Amino acid sequence: MWGVLVARKRKKKELEINLDVLFSKVKQNWVIILLISVFLLALYYRIKPYRFQYLLAIDPFYIYRMSYYAVTHGLHLPHLDVLRYYPTYIDPHSEYTGVYILPAIVFLFLTKVLMLDISFFSFAKAYPAILGSLFVVPLYYIGKEMHGRKAGLLAALFYATSSASMYRTAAGFFEKEPQAGLFMLLSFYFFLKALRTGSTISGLIAGVSMAIFGTIWGGVKQLYFTYALFAGVLLLANRMDTKAMKTYSLVFFSGILLAPAISPPLALKTPVVLMNILIFLGVVLRYAIEKFEFVKEESMDMVMPAMFFVGLLLLAVGGLFSTTMASLMVSMKNYAFYRQGVIESTVAENVIPTWGDFTRNLSLVYASLAVPYFSSLFKIFPVWLLTFLGIMLFAIRSVNTKDKSAKQLMFAVAFLMLAAYMGYYKFLKLQGSSSAQSVFLFSFLAVMLVVARKAPQNVPYLAMVLVAMLGFLSRIRLMFVLGILFSLFSGYLLAEIIQLASKSKFLQKKREDLGTMNVFDIGLGFVIAFIVIANMINAQVISKSLGPSFNSNWDQAMTFLREKTEPNATVLSWWDFGYWFETMGNRSSNLDGGNNFASRNIPTAQFFTGMMNDSQQKFFLEMMGTDYVLVDVSMVGKYAAMSKIANFGKKVDAYMTFTYRNAYQKGNKTILVYAAGPYSVWVPLHQNGSLGGNIILVTPQGEAYIKHVCTTDAIISLDVDENKPAVDGCVLISQRYLLYASKDIMNSVFHKLWFMDGKGISYLSKVFDNGEVKIYRVNHTIIPDRSRDDLVKWWKKYDWKGLIVYNGTAYVDQKMDESVF
Repeated sequence: MWGVLVARKRKKKELEINLDVLFSKVKQNWVIILLISVFLLALYYRIKPYRFQYLLAIDPFYIYRMSYYAVTHGLHLPHLDVLRYYPTYIDPHSEYTGVYILPAIVFLFLTKVLMLDISFFSFAKAYPAILGSLFVVPLYYIGKEMHGRKAGLLAALFYATSSASMYRTAAGFFEKEPQAGLFMLLSFYFFLKALRTGSTISGLIAGVSMAIFGTIWGGVKQLYFTYALFAGVLLLANRMDTKAMKTYSLVFFSGILLAPAISPPLALKTPVVLMNILIFLGVVLRYAIEKFEFVKEESMDMVMPAMFFVGLLLLAVGGLFSTTMASLMVSMKNYAFYRQGVIESTVAENVIPTWGDFTRNLSLVYASLAVPYFSSLFKIFPVWLLTFLGIMLFAIRSVNTKDKSAKQLMFAVAFLMLAAYMGYYKFLKLQGSSSAQSVFLFSFLAVMLVVARKAPQNVPYLAMVLVAMLGFLSRIRLMFVLGILFSLFSGYLLAEIIQLASKSKFLQKKREDLGTMNVFDIGLGFVIAFIVIANMINAQVISKSLGPSFNSNWDQAMTFLREKTEPNATVLSWWDFGYWFETMGNRSSNLDGGNNFASRNIPTAQFFTGMMNDSQQKFFLEMMGTDYVLVDVSMVGKYAAMSKIANFGKKVDAYMTFTYRNAYQKGNKTILVYAAGPYSVWVPLHQNGSLGGNIILVTPQGEAYIKHVCTTDAIISLDVDENKPAVDGCVLISQRYLLYASKDIMNSVFHKLWFMDGKGISYLSKVFDNGEVKIYRVNHTIIPDRSRDDLVKWWKKYDWKGLIVYNGTAYVDQKMDESVF
């Protein structure tokens, strides 16, 4: 009995010792444990789309195809991609090839070295979620450099739950951003570390990471601008010390110049590269002036701004004589004050965003939908507001408040608050006010200059967030980068608040009076916990909505292409879905989402929108080498984009959708009412369902009769009194909605293909229809089926310009010279 008691005491003591050791190790490694937890949280949200059998979006299908080719061909890519841009094809080596090669290397390492048994498709689905979740690691270290471990952990946590970045780092989004974003953050972290420590290794890692980034995504321009802006501001403020000079020089040679050497899209003459070359020359000149004492040290504060502005003047003058210098000036202007071209304005992910886009992706709007009882509280703590406050506090904390420059900084920050309103709210509300953007840009630069004079090590953070904010003003897809940096500044703000609370004399006294736990500490903890939990709820709602756009109907259509069409067949559609034809249908496409030859969109749009006559339509399909034409239901909504491109932005036609509102009886007829905003359409029907009279369009300006009804068989003209106001369009009627099409639309090729099953188009015959996708075969007895060699001869001579029928100012004749064949 005594022995049992002794054994129990010994075991209890051993357990206590083991628990003490465990608690000690947890205490020592609490940051690592929390960081792993944040990584798992980020992965939990991002891995959910893995359950689907398809990849997300459209572009990932192409990247998957090229990366799989690299896996099966010794990490080589084809010399020509024979499925893209028939009949000319395209060389994939002219693109950012790292986006294909890097995942192939990782997959081969996992399967050949670590011997994991996994298919490439399963890997491709999981890869972006794992990489996207790993962002929390460099983001933690960047936050730590910025303001300690708490700031790093909070920044990582905000990113883990960020709806602004989640979709583009989710499972199945086998794209550029999950890969490039990791190297972007690695480059930025090691840049900051080199700047603080003067480490050569860190500077080289920053540069090499940037170079790898440059092989993956054109978004590397964000870093080019960031590093140029950092060095430029320090030169202007005359605060380019030895560490800053060394760090920028290392990154310049190992990244800024290396990236163009290994990535064809980034040539030395690329404006962002030229910009950094000129900045580097300024750094060298600054070093030479100091080294050889050309100017007295006390005069340098005047000399450097003068030298900077003289350089800008020479650059402007050089633009008059050099196309390279002119291109650089235009590029700088376009980035700061972006204006979209016609084609770019129709691409959903490249459109200029709105204030709603900004707030929706950087707020807790989805949490409000899940927990409506707290919606009012959720509106108080959006990430975008935390970030703006964080940026301002970061700038203020960069300067000693007792310093003379503090007043300058306080004024600049106050101006920046105005700029945040003018530059972002006003710009996004007005959809492109350059005056509002000017206030934002120059006030932000003023803050950076004041910060540079007292805390130059803080300039990179401000430079990068400014570049990201300007980038987002031009393209909504850059919300991805903005979401990462806004997470950083939100984490910084909360860490600052926690630190201020811990050092507050008022709170310290309360702790002494009330004990370690008091209402103020509990209140602060509750607010921070509320913000964290609200962001987690927001992320949970977002993650549930993630899913592929490729569905079973598209799968059926691609199976038809793959199994029922000729192996060398070429498919024409609007450019959006080309990657699906190539990857899932294994057939070549005339256009695709790469828009490498975006100019082809013009004649294609003119074909679909009916701007070509019958002979021109046939000529277009002949020279494109098209065998099948595909249309789908989404092209009804995309008709406006096709019309805008076809007309060079001078005219936009679109289907107008009216939804069913109500019905009422008038005599023996039923009047169906369809509405769209202030407009409505009244449709009278007999009891047997046939049309019972004229269809009336009601607008705030008055009423008008609609002249036609469109059916699958014909366009039926209605008996409208010539003396009555009328619109020369047609309506398509269903139980749930009514579509109105103008005269040009109802006579277009697309309208006939989608709504009329090809009636009136003799050279096409329908071969597939599942309600969402329709495929038509080109009749090669009517349209000659030319060999690719013949077509390439024509394309070398005329290119796409030989196919357009309208050039924005006048109609032109299509060109055809039989002598080239």
